[in-house]
Amino acid sequence: VRSWSSRRAICAKSVEEIEAALAADGTPTAKVRRIALISQTTQNTEWFKEFVRNVVSRFLEFGCEIHAHNTICLPTAKRQPAAVQLAKEVDVMIVVGGYESANTRHLRDIASEFCPAYHIERPEQLEEAWFKDVKTVGVTADASTPDYVINDVVEAPEALDEMMHAPKPACVFEHNRTGTR
Repeated sequence: VRSWSSRRAICAKSVEEIEAALAADGTPTAKVRRIALISQTTQNTEWFKEFVRNVVSRFLEFGCEIHAHNTICLPTAKRQPAAVQLAKEVDVMIVVGGYESANTRHLRDIASEFCPAYHIERPEQLEEAWFKDVKTVGVTADASTPDYVINDVVEAPEALDEMMHAPKPACVFEHNRTGTR
């Protein structure tokens, strides 16, 4: 995003980071006239809404013009609330997706607020210890994880289930559908 900006661009996660960047450049906060906020496509939707509220609260008092551009992709925006709901209902979450995927990391971070959450790329990375004394397992994935990988991950805890005699896991296959297997 910074490379596309014809003017100055600041990458920040808080009002304090914006103010620090302005101060480092010698720009008083009260002199800023226009701000455009652009979210990363995989950003946490709730976090971005709070960030916008904080920026508006801080800079509006100076008469600053503020524009917020939500570029969070729709599948990501739908998966995040589904992951929260599922994480509230299970004992452990498995989040499937590439280790370089910001979307997958956000899903893991969101889920970990409600239960232990583990980020894996492949079913063979599951660890039996994660399922000790666990009755329900939630599975979610980023938008680019192929269905066959998700299905393989769902089948792996079921194989462990036979060894541990625990109920079968609860799973999310798509951003807008929750099913039990």
